[in-house]
Amino acid sequence: MSEVLLYDLPSKGRCACWSLNPWKTRMVLNYKNIPYKTEFIEYPDIAPTLKSFGLPPNENYTPYTIPTIRDANGKYIMDSRKIVAELEKQYPEPSLHLDSPQLAKVEELVMKVMVPLRAVILPPIPRNILREPSAEYFERTREERFGMPLAQFEKEQGGNKGWEGATPYLKEIGDILRAEGGPFLLGKTGE
Repeated sequence: MSEVLLYDLPSKGRCACWSLNPWKTRMVLNYKNIPYKTEFIEYPDIAPTLKSFGLPPNENYTPYTIPTIRDANGKYIMDSRKIVAELEKQYPEPSLHLDSPQLAKVEELVMKVMVPLRAVILPPIPRNILREPSAEYFERTREERFGMPLAQFEKEQGGNKGWEGATPYLKEIGDILRAEGGPFLLGKTGE
Protein backbone atom coordinates (compact mmCIF):
# COMPACT_ATOMS: atom_id res chain seq x y z
CA MET A 1 0.00 0.00 0.00
CA SER A 2 1.13 3.52 -0.69
CA GLU A 3 0.42 6.75 1.12
CA VAL A 4 -2.95 8.52 0.82
CA LEU A 5 -2.88 11.68 -1.29
CA LEU A 6 -5.25 14.45 -0.15
CA TYR A 7 -6.18 17.12 -2.67
CA ASP A 8 -6.78 20.46 -0.98
CA LEU A 9 -7.09 24.18 -1.80
CA PRO A 10 -4.03 26.45 -1.42
CA SER A 11 -3.91 29.76 0.41
CA LYS A 12 -1.99 32.99 -0.08
CA GLY A 13 1.48 33.31 1.37
CA ARG A 14 2.60 30.17 3.13
CA CYS A 15 0.45 27.57 1.45
CA ALA A 16 -1.73 26.10 4.19
CA CYS A 17 -5.03 24.28 4.59
CA TRP A 18 -7.95 26.55 5.31
CA SER A 19 -11.15 25.14 3.82
CA LEU A 20 -13.65 23.43 6.12
CA ASN A 21 -14.44 20.46 3.88
CA PRO A 22 -10.85 19.27 3.39
CA TRP A 23 -10.30 19.76 7.13
CA LYS A 24 -12.94 17.09 7.80
CA THR A 25 -10.90 14.61 5.78
CA ARG A 26 -7.60 15.83 7.24
CA MET A 27 -8.92 15.38 10.80
CA VAL A 28 -9.95 11.79 10.05
CA LEU A 29 -6.56 11.01 8.51
CA ASN A 30 -4.82 12.46 11.56
CA TYR A 31 -7.18 10.82 14.08
CA LYS A 32 -6.68 7.42 12.49
CA ASN A 33 -2.94 8.06 12.07
CA ILE A 34 -3.13 7.31 8.34
CA PRO A 35 -0.01 8.48 6.48
CA TYR A 36 -0.84 11.04 3.79
CA LYS A 37 0.54 13.84 1.70
CA THR A 38 -1.27 16.94 0.50
CA GLU A 39 -1.39 18.21 -3.05
CA PHE A 40 -2.87 21.67 -3.50
CA ILE A 41 -5.06 22.51 -6.52
CA GLU A 42 -6.26 26.01 -7.47
CA TYR A 43 -10.04 26.35 -7.95
CA PRO A 44 -9.99 26.62 -11.78
CA ASP A 45 -7.87 23.45 -11.97
CA ILE A 46 -10.12 21.24 -9.84
CA ALA A 47 -12.49 19.99 -12.56
CA PRO A 48 -9.85 19.31 -15.24
CA THR A 49 -7.56 17.58 -12.73
CA LEU A 50 -10.25 15.36 -11.22
CA LYS A 51 -11.73 14.54 -14.63
CA SER A 52 -8.27 13.40 -15.72
CA PHE A 53 -8.40 10.77 -12.93
CA GLY A 54 -11.58 9.34 -14.43
CA LEU A 55 -13.82 10.50 -11.60
CA PRO A 56 -17.48 10.91 -12.53
CA PRO A 57 -19.01 14.26 -11.50
CA ASN A 58 -21.11 14.73 -8.38
CA GLU A 59 -24.81 14.49 -9.22
CA ASN A 60 -26.38 16.98 -6.79
CA TYR A 61 -24.09 20.00 -6.62
CA THR A 62 -20.75 21.31 -7.91
CA PRO A 63 -19.59 18.59 -10.31
CA TYR A 64 -15.98 18.37 -9.06
CA THR A 65 -14.99 19.26 -5.53
CA ILE A 66 -12.25 19.31 -2.98
CA PRO A 67 -11.56 17.32 -0.91
CA THR A 68 -10.66 14.39 -3.05
CA ILE A 69 -8.25 11.65 -2.09
CA ARG A 70 -6.32 8.93 -3.83
CA ASP A 71 -6.44 6.17 -1.26
CA ALA A 72 -3.59 3.80 -0.49
CA ASN A 73 -4.95 1.37 -3.12
CA GLY A 74 -4.95 4.03 -5.86
CA LYS A 75 -8.72 4.63 -5.86
CA TYR A 76 -9.92 8.23 -6.18
CA ILE A 77 -12.76 9.33 -3.91
CA MET A 78 -14.43 12.76 -3.99
CA ASP A 79 -16.66 14.40 -1.35
CA SER A 80 -15.74 14.52 2.34
CA ARG A 81 -18.60 12.28 3.52
CA LYS A 82 -17.80 9.57 0.96
CA ILE A 83 -14.11 9.82 1.82
CA VAL A 84 -14.77 9.49 5.55
CA ALA A 85 -17.01 6.45 5.02
CA GLU A 86 -14.35 4.75 2.87
CA LEU A 87 -11.54 5.53 5.32
CA GLU A 88 -13.65 4.12 8.17
CA LYS A 89 -14.14 0.93 6.14
CA GLN A 90 -10.43 0.62 5.31
CA TYR A 91 -9.17 1.69 8.77
CA PRO A 92 -11.90 0.73 11.28
CA GLU A 93 -9.85 1.61 14.40
CA PRO A 94 -10.15 3.94 16.10
CA SER A 95 -13.81 4.08 15.17
CA LEU A 96 -15.48 7.28 14.01
CA HIS A 97 -18.89 5.99 15.18
CA LEU A 98 -20.47 6.97 11.87
CA ASP A 99 -23.64 5.11 12.86
CA SER A 100 -24.20 7.38 15.89
CA PRO A 101 -27.66 8.98 15.92
CA GLN A 102 -26.05 12.15 17.36
CA LEU A 103 -23.77 12.40 14.32
CA ALA A 104 -26.69 12.29 11.90
CA LYS A 105 -28.50 15.01 13.88
CA VAL A 106 -25.42 17.25 14.05
CA GLU A 107 -24.64 16.81 10.35
CA GLU A 108 -28.17 17.96 9.53
CA LEU A 109 -27.88 20.92 11.90
CA VAL A 110 -24.48 21.96 10.54
CA MET A 111 -25.98 22.15 7.06
CA LYS A 112 -28.72 24.39 8.47
CA VAL A 113 -26.13 26.56 10.28
CA MET A 114 -24.13 27.04 7.09
CA VAL A 115 -27.02 28.44 5.04
CA PRO A 116 -27.33 31.76 6.95
CA LEU A 117 -23.58 31.88 7.60
CA ARG A 118 -22.63 31.71 3.91
CA ALA A 119 -22.84 35.51 3.72
CA VAL A 120 -20.52 35.75 6.75
CA ILE A 121 -17.99 33.08 5.77
CA LEU A 122 -17.70 33.23 1.96
CA PRO A 123 -17.07 36.91 1.10
CA PRO A 124 -13.75 37.24 2.99
CA ILE A 125 -12.30 34.12 1.36
CA PRO A 126 -11.22 35.59 -2.01
CA ARG A 127 -9.93 38.83 -0.49
CA ASN A 128 -8.11 37.33 2.50
CA ILE A 129 -7.22 33.73 1.71
CA LEU A 130 -7.15 32.84 -1.99
CA ARG A 131 -4.41 33.37 -4.54
CA GLU A 132 -5.10 34.38 -8.10
CA PRO A 133 -6.59 32.78 -10.18
CA SER A 134 -8.65 31.09 -7.45
CA ALA A 135 -9.89 34.41 -6.06
CA GLU A 136 -11.33 35.47 -9.43
CA TYR A 137 -12.89 32.03 -9.97
CA PHE A 138 -14.42 32.00 -6.48
CA GLU A 139 -15.89 35.51 -6.87
CA ARG A 140 -17.33 34.74 -10.31
CA THR A 141 -18.86 31.35 -9.46
CA ARG A 142 -20.37 32.55 -6.18
CA GLU A 143 -21.87 35.58 -7.93
CA GLU A 144 -23.50 33.15 -10.39
CA ARG A 145 -24.74 30.98 -7.50
CA PHE A 146 -26.18 33.80 -5.38
CA GLY A 147 -27.22 36.17 -8.17
CA MET A 148 -25.13 39.04 -6.80
CA PRO A 149 -21.48 39.93 -6.13
CA LEU A 150 -20.10 38.60 -2.84
CA ALA A 151 -19.71 42.13 -1.45
CA GLN A 152 -23.45 42.72 -1.94
CA PHE A 153 -24.28 39.27 -0.55
CA GLU A 154 -22.22 40.06 2.54
CA LYS A 155 -23.84 43.49 2.98
CA GLU A 156 -27.40 42.22 2.56
CA GLN A 157 -27.25 38.87 4.36
CA GLY A 158 -24.02 38.80 6.39
CA GLY A 159 -23.03 40.14 9.78
CA ASN A 160 -25.60 40.00 12.56
CA LYS A 161 -28.34 38.84 10.19
CA GLY A 162 -26.32 35.75 9.27
CA TRP A 163 -25.46 34.95 12.88
CA GLU A 164 -29.06 35.46 13.99
CA GLY A 165 -30.19 32.98 11.34
CA ALA A 166 -27.67 30.40 12.54
CA THR A 167 -28.31 30.83 16.28
CA PRO A 168 -31.28 28.42 16.67
CA TYR A 169 -29.33 25.60 15.02
CA LEU A 170 -26.19 26.33 17.03
CA LYS A 171 -28.32 26.12 20.19
CA GLU A 172 -29.63 22.72 19.07
CA ILE A 173 -26.06 21.48 18.60
CA GLY A 174 -25.26 22.72 22.10
CA ASP A 175 -28.29 20.87 23.45
CA ILE A 176 -27.02 17.62 21.91
CA LEU A 177 -23.58 18.13 23.47
CA ARG A 178 -25.10 18.87 26.89
CA ALA A 179 -27.45 15.86 26.68
CA GLU A 180 -24.46 13.55 26.29
CA GLY A 181 -22.46 15.31 29.01
CA GLY A 182 -19.97 16.84 26.52
CA PRO A 183 -17.45 17.93 25.56
CA PHE A 184 -17.84 15.48 22.66
CA LEU A 185 -20.99 14.29 20.90
CA LEU A 186 -20.62 10.91 22.54
CA GLY A 187 -19.81 12.24 25.99
CA LYS A 188 -16.56 12.66 27.89
CA THR A 189 -14.22 10.67 25.69
CA GLY A 190 -15.86 10.78 22.28
CA GLU A 191 -15.74 6.97 22.15
